Amino acid sequence: PGSVLGLLDDPVFHETTLKLDPGDTLLLYTDGVTDVAGPSALDDAGLLAVVAEAMRDAPEATVTALYQALEARHARVARRDDTAIVALHRPAIAAAAPPRAEIALPARVSSPRRARRFVRDTLEPCDVPAEVIDSAELVATELVTNSVMHARSDVILTVECVSGSVRLRVDDQSAVRPVVRNAAPDAATGRGLFIVEQLASRWGVDLHREGKTVWVELDF
Repeated sequence: PGSVLGLLDDPVFHETTLKLDPGDTLLLYTDGVTDVAGPSALDDAGLLAVVAEAMRDAPEATVTALYQALEARHARVARRDDTAIVALHRPAIAAAAPPRAEIALPARVSSPRRARRFVRDTLEPCDVPAEVIDSAELVATELVTNSVMHARSDVILTVECVSGSVRLRVDDQSAVRPVVRNAAPDAATGRGLFIVEQLASRWGVDLHREGKTVWVELDF
């Protein structure tokens, strides 16, 4: 355990990573659940026994049953600390993966056109609003053009449609981070990322060993 919450000005906390498999439930609780006076006190084995009896299919039902069991157990305790219980549950049957497609494009001038068609063909069956598809086409065109012209690299374009958002990823083999430029009024190029920035709900660049990923999210 780490420091007591609210007691120290500079507390120390420890991070732990836990993997929840399908069907697992993680219970978080305050010390008011176990630290009570007299015979009602619970050690680890006692708490596990109470939790085992209270487990239900839904996390909300588990919390309710556990709270009721603890209230019944601690009913005669005169002085008790506050009690808080949180249940995190991973469903036994994983939800269907969101629509996702990717295409490998060569470093050729024809690739931006292919990217536009690929984006539209992927998003139209997903009932994405027409104006969002238009924006996604334009964003993909600018990102793929940047990779072909500046990175001179083959490209992997990924299109993903999740609830209320379209996510585009463009991976290339250059580790040079692109920047938004202020193009001159008569410049023929240099406005690509400015356009992306104006259309995107969120966007960013991730550098990695093989190059970089430019990602864009468009909410609708």
